[in-house]
Amino acid sequence: MFVSPIRLVLKDEASRGKVTNFVWKKGWTLHDFKPGSDQEPYEYIWYPRDRKKTFIHYVEDPWVGARYIALMGEDREPVIEQIRAALPTYGREEFLLHLKEAKSPEELARWVDLAGVAAVPDTFDPEVFARFQAAAHHPDPNVRAEVTRAAVFAAWREFKGLLEELRTQDSEEEVRRRADIALQALMRNNWQEG
Repeated sequence: MFVSPIRLVLKDEASRGKVTNFVWKKGWTLHDFKPGSDQEPYEYIWYPRDRKKTFIHYVEDPWVGARYIALMGEDREPVIEQIRAALPTYGREEFLLHLKEAKSPEELARWVDLAGVAAVPDTFDPEVFARFQAAAHHPDPNVRAEVTRAAVFAAWREFKGLLEELRTQDSEEEVRRRADIALQALMRNNWQEG
């Protein structure tokens, strides 16, 4: 059975060096490395020696301009606790606050992206989703477009109606196009029936 990733979005002060120093101190085993490019994420993948079914991905993602740690596999909670205790990450309440109080469309678009990255696909969050809904009706088309990206990360079925609305009713062709791509990807990869 596939278990959705849990992604911890790192704050700016959690540099790549601090992450690798933390991993070195923990003695985790390197599983893979991907050097990345303008279009592909830079990524390290480790696993703890005592939990070989837990994979820890450190990702610098150019697509969303975010750095995060994605945990895959089983028995992740102890590892999540270790990471949160050692490295500064954003929490749910911070996302809610920034999504509500962003001072500019650019700032709001950024927080939509980060909140989308942090959303756990198997765990629908009605409060965060309400903030995504509000952003989907923002006057700035860049904010609305970022909602389509957040939907792909969150993969909540509740996005279906919102993406259909953006795909068919948004005033901007680029937002309609991105909503269509997001909806097709989610229908194909995440929301298959049976």
